[in-house]
Amino acid sequence: MAGVDDVRDGIARAKVKAEEALTAIQQAGLALDEAQSMLVEATQGSGQDEILQSRNMLVDATQNLQLVQGTVRNSISSAEGYAGRL
Repeated sequence: MAGVDDVRDGIARAKVKAEEALTAIQQAGLALDEAQSMLVEATQGSGQDEILQSRNMLVDATQNLQLVQGTVRNSISSAEGYAGRL
């Protein structure tokens, strides 16, 4: 088994990668918001079910990314808690 310092170091490196993932998820969310705005602008006045469904899917995707961000943050917090108790 790895020593305490090795475990703490591994957790710190994992945290850095998880934070990089959070940044990427945030960027993806911004891109989805932009895509949704573009779709709304391009289809202004369209009541077609396909367009409404497409808009709703983009909203769902954005919400799912927010859930993923929360899960990653909770993972980081749990790992840091463990490292703090070592």
